[in-house]
Formats: sequence, C-alpha cells, structure tokens
Amino acid sequence: MATHSYDTVTSTIHRWRVPAPEGRGAAWQDIDTALEMAWQVYAEHHGLDPRGDRPGDYCRLAVVDDDIVITVVSDQVTGH
Repeated sequence: MATHSYDTVTSTIHRWRVPAPEGRGAAWQDIDTALEMAWQVYAEHHGLDPRGDRPGDYCRLAVVDDDIVITVVSDQVTGH
C-alpha cells in the first residue's frame, strides 16, 4: 500500500501601487511608505518583530503601466 501526504496551499497576494506617471518614476517617500506597509504585513504573517532586520526577499517590485507595484505573498499551508 502506498503512503502519501496532501497539502493545500492558499496564497494571498498583497499589492501596493505607487504612481510613477509618464515614465519619470515615483517619489522615494511614496515608495518608502509602501515598503514599510508591505514589511508590516510580511512580519505579521511570519511572526517576526517588525523592528527587526528585513530579509532581502520579503517583497517584489515591478513596473506595471504607470505604477511601481510592491507585492508580498502570504501562503497558508494546511495538511490533510
């Protein structure tokens, strides 16, 4: 008889969009504020001290249309 395990992974994608109109970029202050909010979500999900060091891969940045998009993915794994 074979044995196996089964998991369900539910991902929640958190996105912050910082306007970067006309290809001129975004204001650093706006990016910094959005990064701080993203870090708070990541730290809370992973049970980390929000005043602690940030892992280099806690979020992703991408240029989408006229925005800089900051993304944090929170996964919840449940075993069956």
